[in-house]
Amino acid sequence: MIQFVDNHFTKNEVELFYREVKELPYNINTTDDGAFQSGASAPVPYEWKFHDLMLNGIFKAWPELRELDLYDCHTNCFWPGEHTQFHRDNQIEGSVTVICYVDNNEFYEGGTEVLFEDEKRVESILPIPGRIMRMPGNQLHRGTSYRDKKRLNVAFKFRPHDD
Repeated sequence: MIQFVDNHFTKNEVELFYREVKELPYNINTTDDGAFQSGASAPVPYEWKFHDLMLNGIFKAWPELRELDLYDCHTNCFWPGEHTQFHRDNQIEGSVTVICYVDNNEFYEGGTEVLFEDEKRVESILPIPGRIMRMPGNQLHRGTSYRDKKRLNVAFKFRPHDD
């Protein structure tokens, strides 16, 4: 199930997130599942000053995520006009991906497309600044790009704890 929450952060917080994210050092041609290379990413260190603010916002929206293991946090950068492929972040049942949209996009292009294979349909999530979107980690999806500038977001990935 796809869920999203808007207005969870102030406009100033979202602007600060964006300024910080665009200054991170990006690794080009990265991948989540090893099947393709796309865009660029940068790990978000736990000591990054906005890591806890974003994470607390996620936990406020979905407190049950506190019970899972946060195993990855990184930013995604997609180049203008980049064509990306559908992929899964994690095959583990019960895993969750949360995406925080941080950049301002006047025309709301460049969101996240979610593929529902059994229904043969795609749902597009608009990248409204400050929006946080939750989906199963094994959900097929892809980021879409802007026409004329880089697209940035922050991804938090959770999975059940190992027993």
